Amino acid sequence: MALEGVTESASALAAGKPVATAVVDAVAAVEDFPLYKSVGYGGLPTENGEVELDAAFMDGDTLAFGAVGNLVDIANPVRVAHALSRQRYNSLLVGQGAREWALSQGFADKSMLTERAMQHYRKRCRETLDKGLSPYDGHDTVGIIGLDKQGSMSVATSTSGLFMKKRGRIGDSPIIGSGFYCDSETGAATATGVGEDLMKGCTSYEIVRRMAQGMTPQQAADSVVFELEDKLMSRFGRVGDLSVVCMNNRGEFGAATNIKTFSFVVATARQPLTVFRTERLLEKTHYHAVDEEWMQAYAARIRAPIEDHLIARISCAQLPQTALVAEMRDSDGIADTRFGCAPFARITLLPDALWHDALTEGLLAALRPLFASPVSADIVLDVTDIDEVVLAQVLRFLFNQVHRLSDLQLKKTSECVRIKHITALCLPEQQAKLETIFRQQQAIAHGMVAARRLADIPSDRCTPQFMVEEAQKLCAAYPALRCEVLNEKAIVEQGLGLLNAVGKGATCPPRLLAIHYDGVSDGPVRCYVGKGITFDTGGLWLKEGAGMYTMKYDMCGAANVLGLMLTVAELALPVRIMGVLALAENAIGPDAMQPGSVATACNGMTVEINNTDAEGRLVLADAIAWASQRHPQARYIIDMATLTGAVVKALGYELSGLMTQDEPLREALTQAGKRSGDEVWSLPLDARLKKQTDSAIADLCNTPTNNAAISASAAWLLHHFCPQTIPWAHLDISGTALWRENGRSVASGRPIPLLVEHLLGDL
Repeated sequence: MALEGVTESASALAAGKPVATAVVDAVAAVEDFPLYKSVGYGGLPTENGEVELDAAFMDGDTLAFGAVGNLVDIANPVRVAHALSRQRYNSLLVGQGAREWALSQGFADKSMLTERAMQHYRKRCRETLDKGLSPYDGHDTVGIIGLDKQGSMSVATSTSGLFMKKRGRIGDSPIIGSGFYCDSETGAATATGVGEDLMKGCTSYEIVRRMAQGMTPQQAADSVVFELEDKLMSRFGRVGDLSVVCMNNRGEFGAATNIKTFSFVVATARQPLTVFRTERLLEKTHYHAVDEEWMQAYAARIRAPIEDHLIARISCAQLPQTALVAEMRDSDGIADTRFGCAPFARITLLPDALWHDALTEGLLAALRPLFASPVSADIVLDVTDIDEVVLAQVLRFLFNQVHRLSDLQLKKTSECVRIKHITALCLPEQQAKLETIFRQQQAIAHGMVAARRLADIPSDRCTPQFMVEEAQKLCAAYPALRCEVLNEKAIVEQGLGLLNAVGKGATCPPRLLAIHYDGVSDGPVRCYVGKGITFDTGGLWLKEGAGMYTMKYDMCGAANVLGLMLTVAELALPVRIMGVLALAENAIGPDAMQPGSVATACNGMTVEINNTDAEGRLVLADAIAWASQRHPQARYIIDMATLTGAVVKALGYELSGLMTQDEPLREALTQAGKRSGDEVWSLPLDARLKKQTDSAIADLCNTPTNNAAISASAAWLLHHFCPQTIPWAHLDISGTALWRENGRSVASGRPIPLLVEHLLGDL
């Protein structure tokens, strides 16, 4: 059905556009719609898995026509056909010749094969190739006839042809007289169905000829279709689908079909845009306008997922009892197939041990390569026997698939399948608990995705002000969230000298963003502080080139505070929270901080800056002190930052470093890490580190001179900025804030799962 195309062409004709332009634009709109599986982009493949497209155009005034057959990887073949109609010779081109001509005329080279079309292809391969293929099933053609105010008529067609057809096969659609015909002095017709049968009757030309002899469009359509059907049955013994639509030069229309039902769209000066559905009664075609219920069912049908991807344990008792599954179960490791697994698009069976391996994330390691190129938007996940931590990890991973680097639209990439629905294969008694787990992990992933998207943006765009504006947009969706912003002037006025020292060297000035969440009207406020260095050159203590490459991610702490706040709002937790994002760019400029300078924090403490590449602890220190002043009775303050490379050397990429002097807070965070699968490991923090921050001219020095205990020394500096009356913990996420694979790094969204789990346990 060409609803979108007719809608567009009717508007164009009403506005006075030439009929040729309106008709071609209408067909092109249908070609561009990937869910029409038989037309243009998303068209159905040949038996070789290729998309070969046919299209045609005819001008009813001049009888000029153009057509292409077996056109491969050219966008909008109808536009190529239209261009060919202006050629005196060579107006019908096929195969490589058609492609070469199209490219020579500047038409876009575009892969027309979509993953959805390949899903149809794989399904057909599984179900029918070994049984004797019947290619025609669900195939259709878009054919549009137009008549403008000047009495000019045009017709255009487009199709990918019979599903699973032989390479090089051409049907009726690009063949003048069969798939289409147009004469402005009489009318026009276009056909769809089994081209090998339609061509035997020169169907479209014959309908126009009979209209010229005085038949109405409906009489001409019925007589041609039913006479051809009778002739083929009597002479050949069988007949395929035959469907036609036609219009005369007065705007009267008709339609006929030999199948049970057929839909078409009409819009004229006298007939408003209407979708009709045909019925065959005796030797006549009747049609009536469809209702809203039919339209909704149609929309749901073309958008419906084709098949699911089943992911299960090898021993799962709920699996289909088929020979394929039995063979897969005999595998020693991972068993994965896309063939012979109907009604699924893909079946993946994984060793039972992985479903209980929370420590090494074995199940995630097995799933990651599978979802590099997913084949289905719908996942069926076996949760009948799975460790709860592993389940949380897997759900977050799946929900996080909604974000890919291609979403930034900085690189030309082809469309890929995105996960849109996850179904749990579970036991009845598990359902209630699983609903809670799914809802929580989806909310956590929502915050992680927001943080990851922001962190992945290049730093020339993701400035402190940009982060503020993006946070404000995201928070606006939740009435319980409100934003408070300090610009560079307010930062100086409120005495945040450390934040100002770091940010004043950049052309993009610093910001302090406080996000407030009031899930209840009173009670203690929980505070989270995030380091937001949008790019870290190291300042005058310049980093080497290799160490600077990933420094756009030096704001992950702040991004994760934002993500945490969004998750809390999504879950509507009954708490009060303040998230503080300390935002600055550590750049080189005339006003950049200098080694040996001294800055004063908002709590009055002075810090000697002997290393400008230790800027993160400076902005954190000011933000922690500012938060403690805003909420002196805070339940706790937890800060997070990609602070030191030393923590990676100590703990690797799986564990975040935890430093605190508050034992109950240490224990609560440690246990939350184990429950969530987002673990921490404690590093020492006590007075033995005092000498690491001693300064001869200030209260503190921002880095030790002996290059020892780097991570713990940074935490020791930070602890001076939180009053002893407020429990405080520092999370160094340098190893965990990024996911590293194949030599590349992307934001991970950690430690949001840890912090949400800790919050849930602290309610």
